[in-house]
Amino acid sequence: MTGIYIHVPFCRRKCPYCDFYSVRLDEKLLESYVEAVVRNIRAYKGRNISADTIYFGGGTPSLLSCEQLNEILSASKDSFLLEKPEITLEANPCTVDF
Repeated sequence: MTGIYIHVPFCRRKCPYCDFYSVRLDEKLLESYVEAVVRNIRAYKGRNISADTIYFGGGTPSLLSCEQLNEILSASKDSFLLEKPEITLEANPCTVDF
């Protein structure tokens, strides 16, 4: 089985302890990034690749809007053979609410 890792390199600010690649959040750049991720995922359509996990890491993936997450997950569903995948998203507590 294949696991899909999607790195979301945006943060509100760079934490001093973080060694991962990230840049300050820019909404316009984030939208372009999501479009690029979706294009990249769609390039795998028709290759019959099975995946059992989709992991959003970062950066701060919880900065993605519900619509942006839906775009990425929809492209993944259309491009990979997913059967009850485990979907995980790293979150900064300051970026989520109930």
